[in-house]
Amino acid sequence: MSALSNILPFLRPEKEAVRFQEVKEKELIAIAAKRTKCNQNQNDLSKNLFGIALSGGGIRSATLNLGVLEVLNQAGILSKADYLSTVSGGGYIGSYLQAKLRTAQPGVEKPEEAYKDLFSKEDKKRLKEFGYYLAPNKPPSPALHRLRMWGAFVFSLAMSWICIILFFLAAVFFFKAVFGPVFECSSVVRILWIATGAVLAWHFFVHPFRHWKLWPSGFLTWVEGVLLFLLAAYLVNFAFEDLAVLPCLCCGLGCPSCLTGFWLALADLGIVLTGLFIAGFFANPNLLSMHRFYRDRLADAFMGTGGAKEPSRMLHKLNLDEGPENWGFAPYPLINTCLNLFETGKKPKAKEKTGTEQVSEAEPGFAGSKASDYFLLSPLYCGSKLTGYVSAKSTGYEKMTVSTATAISGAALNPSMGTKSNRLLSFFMALLNLKLGYWAVNPKSRVKTPVVWWPVYLFAELFGRAVTKMWRVNLSDGGHIENLGIYELLRRRCKLIIAIDAGEDSKYDFSDLRNLVVRARNELGIAINFKQPPEEIIRPSPSGGFSKSQFAIADLEMLPEVKGGKNTPFGALVYLKSSMLAPETFKEKSEEEKKKERESALFESLKYKTYHPEFPHESTADQFFEPAQWEAYYNLGRFMAGDLINVDVRDGGQLSNAKVEFGSKTIDELHNLFSNRNPLQTP
Repeated sequence: MSALSNILPFLRPEKEAVRFQEVKEKELIAIAAKRTKCNQNQNDLSKNLFGIALSGGGIRSATLNLGVLEVLNQAGILSKADYLSTVSGGGYIGSYLQAKLRTAQPGVEKPEEAYKDLFSKEDKKRLKEFGYYLAPNKPPSPALHRLRMWGAFVFSLAMSWICIILFFLAAVFFFKAVFGPVFECSSVVRILWIATGAVLAWHFFVHPFRHWKLWPSGFLTWVEGVLLFLLAAYLVNFAFEDLAVLPCLCCGLGCPSCLTGFWLALADLGIVLTGLFIAGFFANPNLLSMHRFYRDRLADAFMGTGGAKEPSRMLHKLNLDEGPENWGFAPYPLINTCLNLFETGKKPKAKEKTGTEQVSEAEPGFAGSKASDYFLLSPLYCGSKLTGYVSAKSTGYEKMTVSTATAISGAALNPSMGTKSNRLLSFFMALLNLKLGYWAVNPKSRVKTPVVWWPVYLFAELFGRAVTKMWRVNLSDGGHIENLGIYELLRRRCKLIIAIDAGEDSKYDFSDLRNLVVRARNELGIAINFKQPPEEIIRPSPSGGFSKSQFAIADLEMLPEVKGGKNTPFGALVYLKSSMLAPETFKEKSEEEKKKERESALFESLKYKTYHPEFPHESTADQFFEPAQWEAYYNLGRFMAGDLINVDVRDGGQLSNAKVEFGSKTIDELHNLFSNRNPLQTP
């Protein structure tokens, strides 16, 4: 690519990708401006950052996190957050929060005014109606919405097959042109079948006498490969024998006098290849897959408008007008996605000294493996460690909307799924257009021209050949690499992190948490030390089926750089997980109190669990929430947050007192409060 860019100036990158350190410095400027508007302490900003992480889990995660965020907002904690890091379903409700706060900004001078309209009754009613966000229960008819969903899938499948069909036709005409005349000779066909029979006979009858060593095994497999190719050519020629007498595609006639056999097939091959070449410039998988439908449904449900009607909601304009001095009240969004990579099949090469924090698949230790990286989408920068970071205003990202970024982060159904990718499965998923991922401009090798020949990326999906040397890179669900959204907050050394794990984990294996702990230690040099193991206090008891606590507290420590050194504490992680506490007993309560308890939202959640034992870990494949199901997860989120701050969320007076208490605290004071919290004791 570098040689081409020297010859063709329009292929040169706009600007070199930058390191993560520069990304963080620009983010701190924006956060400082936000804190100024919110009248918050800015002393030693880089060491007093507060982040909230919302995990993946589809509509389940979005609904539960809605309940958690609402209580944190009512307690005056949400407005203090510097970062909001989201993955997949957590990004659904994150996009609602960003859109809502940005809409509230014009003319608003106080943060409490900006946050007071969050999670209004009208908004919650709308979100509840969109529990079926892919096919919502709203006019004109739920049945018509489902019909639209299936229509979008079938027609996107048909469009995605255009290049594949043209490629298949090209292969057919190629075989006809090259091998057609050869197979017209009966002797050639006879020799082909005799050779095939001889190889089979060798395996069946000569194998017992393998000590003769007449033919090396390697040589025999080469013969088999050549025979397979020739047999395929013969079968294609035989199956499409009538193609030789079809009208010539260029003139519409059989041309018996001027074109016969070889020349007719060759002319048709040229026409098909021309059609394939032209169609390739229009076969954009980002538009022809279900990504566009998914994006528009998310925008309609959580941002209040369809994807085509939100030109002002570009990612780079999120909470930004012309500069950090105009930064809004919302926490800075970190939208997490997964960069998918596969082996290059080439020998390792020396790393180029570009001055940026980049590594390549060609480096020792990487070549020959499939891997992934944390790819960030945010208002200031987009990119990853492998590709470097570029401005969100650069070519390819300047038109990316918030809903597009959210849909990429939630692209759980995709041929490439990070280290979970499987080449055989990827092939069939790509063939059947079962993909929600996105081909984004590669920050490491961006070009100024938007012209792309898309079949390159279509076949990269089919055969798993995505690498960072391509002009575009494949992005999918952030949960394919880290499903909690905590990693990017650890990378920024946040002093306080409140993380909500709403992922599916019916066995309470804590696989997402274990994945984070290992990655944090190995990649960031950070130890996550829980004071009380989550497995002991959050995992339900086999007898009762309820948890002792819905959250656990961990100390965050930097590992020593030298052997024998001590860990350096720098923060605390508050980890909330979808779980249920045992209900309060009715003993020593009046009949009026018992009736009120039965009519409460908590009682409704318990009733839902009675008929749905998997709650709150029902399958993520269920993306169609009934009203009762939506209420159960929403209320569970509220009670989880209430348990964390030791407030009965049913009592408005307690919430008002909590807002006075937490609203006056600094990040350092919140850190001390939560880090000393004992999940098993009432403060």
